[in-house]
Amino acid sequence: MKRSTEENHSPAVQVGSLPRPSSPERHPMRLGRVAVAIAAMAGLAWAVWSVARWSGERASQEPELAEEEIEEPGPARWGPAYSGNPTVADLKQASIAVAGEVVAAYPDSPAAWNVMAQLQFHLGNAPEAARWWLRCVETNPQSGDAHYGLGYIAHLEGDNAKAVERFRAAVAVRPDDPRIPLLLAESLTRLGKPEEAAPLLVEHLKSGKGNLAGLVSLGQIYLDMREYDKARWAFEEAVRIDPASREAQFGLANAWARLGDAEKSKQAMSKFQALVANRRAESAVRVMSFDDVAKGREVAVLIHGEAAKVYAVHGALEKAEEMWRKTAALDPRHVPSRMELLAIYERTGRNRAALRVCEELRDLEPKQADHWLNYGVLLARLGRREAALAALDQAIALDPGSSKYRQAREVILSAP
Repeated sequence: MKRSTEENHSPAVQVGSLPRPSSPERHPMRLGRVAVAIAAMAGLAWAVWSVARWSGERASQEPELAEEEIEEPGPARWGPAYSGNPTVADLKQASIAVAGEVVAAYPDSPAAWNVMAQLQFHLGNAPEAARWWLRCVETNPQSGDAHYGLGYIAHLEGDNAKAVERFRAAVAVRPDDPRIPLLLAESLTRLGKPEEAAPLLVEHLKSGKGNLAGLVSLGQIYLDMREYDKARWAFEEAVRIDPASREAQFGLANAWARLGDAEKSKQAMSKFQALVANRRAESAVRVMSFDDVAKGREVAVLIHGEAAKVYAVHGALEKAEEMWRKTAALDPRHVPSRMELLAIYERTGRNRAALRVCEELRDLEPKQADHWLNYGVLLARLGRREAALAALDQAIALDPGSSKYRQAREVILSAP
């Protein structure tokens, strides 16, 4: 089979993940060109020109802006899955339709096959998902998504040797994916190789990508290796991050017991028992499915978002936009889809549509200064100078150490 030249287009597929820390580290979001233009001097000059052009040519632009308000097909015409009150069946049907459509559009594309594999996995059809992912890696051995998916299936089925093989291949392609070292370490431990798993997690934590789950896993490995003081350290660090972590408190109790400190072990065990009494047990490995509306919505958002990326890679930008709009309709609090739409609207000159998205992002994440920056620049472009300056003032208040917000304010203030 001919090897694909497509690039991997997204982070590793979310076929499931270990529990996240209660306050996960935020990754900087990719901003639309609105913010990028302000962030550099060239962009600042462009912003001045843009604001000035609006002031001087407002009459000539009115017809163009009026066109922005033409009603486009929306949730009411897309179907019940996008209505705001879908059933599990609605979400499943929409996801199946989207995956089938993208595969039909690009039948020779590993990126499209990956979307279908994800859908099949979340439908509970692991053999069919594996078939699609195997097809991906046979065509493109650098498909990190497929290696991860195959490794995850092997992990769930208890085939630890195969899981290790696939996770090693996945981490070689996706070294920055924070989930893979955790799963690889767990699979190595199950194979009876904790001495390989521990250094892997130590390096993972040193890289700054480590989190609560990494510390808990490392502590458990140290317990298996009978390195009890190291286990105590790992669990104490985990408890420091999240005192309500049952796994960390239980591990700490065991570590203190092995170290011979019965009193401290009793204290940690008491905290663990209190947490168990107050919180419903959760699976150590969470797999999204169509079990209920909440999980079904997560799967639908994932499938629509991945399909949007496939369309974008193939240059079908209108279809990519439609998928992002549907993703946003599925989840009114989904930030990534709105960031993608903001970039599309700004790039295509649909300022009022971009402004509406900026308002949504501002309301969803009011403490993110870049949202206020984007909002202010768009307001300035639309001639609403005072509101634009107020938005930039808010950005400055949120992040007083960054100069780009002050520079943007100066540009808007000095525009004719």
